[in-house]
Amino acid sequence: MNQMMRTTGADQSEAASVSKLGTYNTMVSHCIDCHSPDKCAQWLKQEHENSKAPGFCPNAHLMNGEWCYTDY
Repeated sequence: MNQMMRTTGADQSEAASVSKLGTYNTMVSHCIDCHSPDKCAQWLKQEHENSKAPGFCPNAHLMNGEWCYTDY
C-alpha cells in the first residue's frame, strides 16, 4: 500500500493522521485482502509519477480522493 501511495502522490502522513487513522487501517485491510495482487505488482513496476490509482485497486476511491493530498 505504501508503494501505491507514493506512486499516486498520496500524502502518507495525512492518511495516517489521528483523525483519519480508522480510514488508514481500513485501507491496509483492503490492500491485504486485495483480489488483484499480481495486477497491482505489474502496475507498480511501470512508470507512474503522481498518477491516479488504477480502478482495480480496492483503495482507489480513497487514494484518488482529496483527503490523501496536501497542497502546502
